[in-house]
Amino acid sequence: MNSLDIIFAVTVAAFALLGLKRGFVIEIFRLVALIGGFITAYLGHGFVLPYLGMPHIPEQIRIAIAFIAAFGAAAASLLMLGWLIKKIVHLAMLGWLDRILGACAGVAKSLVLIWVTVLALSVLPTSIFSDIRSGSVFYRTLTRIPLSLLDPPHDRLKRYERHLTKTPSSKQEEAKRRSNKFLEKARSPKYLAKRASVHPKLHSGNRP
Repeated sequence: MNSLDIIFAVTVAAFALLGLKRGFVIEIFRLVALIGGFITAYLGHGFVLPYLGMPHIPEQIRIAIAFIAAFGAAAASLLMLGWLIKKIVHLAMLGWLDRILGACAGVAKSLVLIWVTVLALSVLPTSIFSDIRSGSVFYRTLTRIPLSLLDPPHDRLKRYERHLTKTPSSKQEEAKRRSNKFLEKARSPKYLAKRASVHPKLHSGNRP
């Protein structure tokens, strides 16, 4: 563990404490408020424009103000809803669960942030921070996460098709090997004697 690991560990601990303090409900609604506020502002800022007035201000600035106002109103409403739900959860004696899940959500957020940081560091030349990166446990662990998950779907499909073209021959060889092994076992004297003892009529040539 080196200085980079210490920074990452402190980040994880800080996010965990924040999540523990805020609770799971607030953590989720903060994310919902961010996404919902942006969508509302994008779709609804046109409805806010007529109420702004300020005809002497350039149109671009009025649109920006309307966008910010719509975003703020939507985000504040969602955060207020999250606060009310949190109060209900705590009144139901589930505050401890809310805090534990909040800490878990905080740790998850910190790991995503650290992973993005590691990806950013990994594209740098190897001569930059080479000692720190090679000695970091976080860096070595998170760089093993398959980056193929970030590839476009058609790239993954091409790799899968190449995989399918390679596997039939190996599967045929495996099936042939198992078939030969079964035939060797079926022709062995021990197997034939055992079968004759179980089905004596079949091997004696008698028929009912």
